[in-house]
Amino acid sequence: MKQYIIDPRLEAVCLPLAKEEYDMLESQIKRDGCLDPVKVWDRDGELVLLDGHNRLKICKDNKLPVPESTTIEIDSIDEAVIWICDNQKGRRNVATKEQQDYLSGKRRTAQLNIDRARDEKGVFISNAPSEENMGMDISPDLHQSRAILKQAEDERCSHFKIESNAKFANGVDAVREVSPELADKILKPGPYTPKLTKGTIIALPELKEKEPEKFVEAVKQIEEAIATKDKTIVEMVVHAHVKPGEPTRSEKIIAAKRNLKPEHVQYAHEHNIPIENLKTVDQLAAIEARKPTSCATTWDGFYDCECGLKFEIFGSTRAPRWCPQCGKVDSLKRFRSG
Repeated sequence: MKQYIIDPRLEAVCLPLAKEEYDMLESQIKRDGCLDPVKVWDRDGELVLLDGHNRLKICKDNKLPVPESTTIEIDSIDEAVIWICDNQKGRRNVATKEQQDYLSGKRRTAQLNIDRARDEKGVFISNAPSEENMGMDISPDLHQSRAILKQAEDERCSHFKIESNAKFANGVDAVREVSPELADKILKPGPYTPKLTKGTIIALPELKEKEPEKFVEAVKQIEEAIATKDKTIVEMVVHAHVKPGEPTRSEKIIAAKRNLKPEHVQYAHEHNIPIENLKTVDQLAAIEARKPTSCATTWDGFYDCECGLKFEIFGSTRAPRWCPQCGKVDSLKRFRSG
């Protein structure tokens, strides 16, 4: 009987099926057997699973014969990641934007690793042109490798989006080390589940590197906040632990050249928004100048909370929902000074 090896690094890239899809697949296999062979990589005699994790699990759980396999010619773990990412394109289980961005990011990182790989003599193993083996400056605002430009063309987005996806995938993998369940919710959020912003996910690996214990605590508290399905609570917890990353040097250069705000350029790249759609600093100033000069609103005034905090709201367009000190929702009362 064949023994298949499941590499956690590859299994993480194989996105899970929805429960309904898994149940349907299990019913078909129990009725007809596993008709399609699984795909494997022959790694020095070990058959490492590339595709067919669900089919293999169903066969084992139901004590059915182990499925046959087809070997894919692959030379490294990074080539395996690229094969899995490409193989999953268009599948029904890759249904959300987050899942698509994750696979895009994993593919980018794997390709970059291949391009940078050297043998024991220090010679580049890959013949494919890359930032390093073409003698290029790695800075994205100066040069881009043909690999990332080709991927951007295939995915019909900018190379900035591909780089952002790589950082996003790195953030999801960092979360998965602490909570696989939260990582799955990030990639496939429920209909009423608050979503974490891409900037938040991208900022998590930096927190992990600088303050590992705080990172673990942040992930656990974010998971608990998401379980409440209250967007306000999620935003509070995220704000307390995570600071979204600053715009990159290339984004700052683009902003300076086009008279845009760097944070707007960063947001546009993360969400695949054309730069031409952004308003310039001058246009934003003109819009601001047309606003009424009075800041008074119906929500201005003094508020207090059960915890004893007293504070003033000025120029607000809506009533405060939670206490900035204790975080309790709808615990505020408005009062007049004097």
